[in-house]
Amino acid sequence: MHSPPCPNRLQHLLKSSGSWRLLAVVAVGIVAATAAWRFTPLAAWASPEHVASWLDRFEAAAWAPLVTIAAFVVGGLVLFPLLPPIAA
Repeated sequence: MHSPPCPNRLQHLLKSSGSWRLLAVVAVGIVAATAAWRFTPLAAWASPEHVASWLDRFEAAAWAPLVTIAAFVVGGLVLFPLLPPIAA
């Protein structure tokens, strides 16, 4: 027979082994990202001053509008299909 659904969705998710694997992967990813931020130059590369200098150079480039449009189109198709509703 089929058991009744758990009233708590979290309890139901934690009962399956796939959920434990997903939780472990997410936890390892968070720990890896934290270690990369702490022990590599990533934090210095992403500092507000460094990003501002990148954006200043990007803004001065002649090809910046083309890259911006291409990023919008590719991101709209890959991450969230925005282009069809906009075109319609």
